[in-house]
Amino acid sequence: AMHCRTACGSKMPKAATSSSCWRRISASTAVVSMVPPDAALAARLSSLVATARASHQRFIAARPRAEALAQAAGAPASESWSVATVALADLDSQRSQAMVPLADLDALHTADRVTNFNEPTGDGLAIERARETVNAWLAEQDAVLDALSRRLGL
Repeated sequence: AMHCRTACGSKMPKAATSSSCWRRISASTAVVSMVPPDAALAARLSSLVATARASHQRFIAARPRAEALAQAAGAPASESWSVATVALADLDSQRSQAMVPLADLDALHTADRVTNFNEPTGDGLAIERARETVNAWLAEQDAVLDALSRRLGL
């Protein structure tokens, strides 16, 4: 079984290691050394994820109303259809607000890859984990928006 060596030198099973640091495999020793992300970057990532999370929570809070309005919508161009499309636009606005921190995460990712193109870093893994989190929320939102758009014939 492969083990990871933490910053303090202790060994633990690979599956039990923290996801907030990069695991570098040494071909000669088959031991993974842990390299934590930069503290300032970790704080920045936390802030970006928190901003995206807040937007996602607003999306989730607005979703039931939009779904109910879309379900009750009449024919295209009717008043009920128009109200439902406005609710859909509100959801789309919440999604757009989550795109801002994702753009910052993408810029951080690009900068890390340009600087460290040959070797993964703790910073790089921390950025990737933050991007994955935000992208998962956006994928969930996209599925909701697509379903509501189809229901409204958009």
